[in-house]
Amino acid sequence: GISDKTVRGYLDFLASTFMVRILPPWHENLAKRQVKSPKVYFRDSGLLHLLSGIGTLRDLLDHPRCGASWEGFALEQVLSVLDGDAYFWSTHGGTEIDLFVMQGGKRWGFEFKFADAPSTTRSMREGLADLRLDRLFVIYPGDKAYALDERIRVLRLADAVLGREA
Repeated sequence: GISDKTVRGYLDFLASTFMVRILPPWHENLAKRQVKSPKVYFRDSGLLHLLSGIGTLRDLLDHPRCGASWEGFALEQVLSVLDGDAYFWSTHGGTEIDLFVMQGGKRWGFEFKFADAPSTTRSMREGLADLRLDRLFVIYPGDKAYALDERIRVLRLADAVLGREA
């Protein structure tokens, strides 16, 4: 029941106080219809959990937004150690890369998966090709790193933040 301008004002205020991150979309001249509205993340996952009524780890693991919580948390951790412009990329057909970063002439993609053993997806393959990514990193809460193929690597969050490709 409020105007777009009011919502934008609230979001800008929350972003300026570091409560939320507004991640802009990446779009270039492709033969696909791309999403052009930003993605909004709570920067403090503890606050997100409180507002969602999540009080314990069990509550979090049972919550339908557990994966989204992981995505926001891991994205903040990765962005804390990267330089460069950060975006997300999504098409109206459902293809998505959670984080797209251009740094030092390289094009990197990041997917954040709350899974025991992430595997390659159609989105990853299309993102690699359409965005001409040099590398795609899949960040997960597991305990070992492994390659999915020549340009796709699964990393523990700690390795991604510490700059290791263990």
